[in-house]
Amino acid sequence: MDGLYFALIAVLHTLFMPSAYAWLWASLIVTAVYLVVGGVTGWLAYAEIKATSFTPTRTLKVLQQDQVWIQNEARTA
Repeated sequence: MDGLYFALIAVLHTLFMPSAYAWLWASLIVTAVYLVVGGVTGWLAYAEIKATSFTPTRTLKVLQQDQVWIQNEARTA
């Protein structure tokens, strides 16, 4: 994977060839692109997790039924 990063930086380096800071600018551009892609991916993952309910509805339903059963048992005892 490091080879891919370097290849992208090297391609961008050729665009800034006359500049003494060509490697710097190429590295910053590739870094910015990866940060944006990572941020968008993280934001989408967070939105997906937030939309999904982690509440165990079946377990809560069983616990409510158990509560009603215990209350009925306590009344009859």
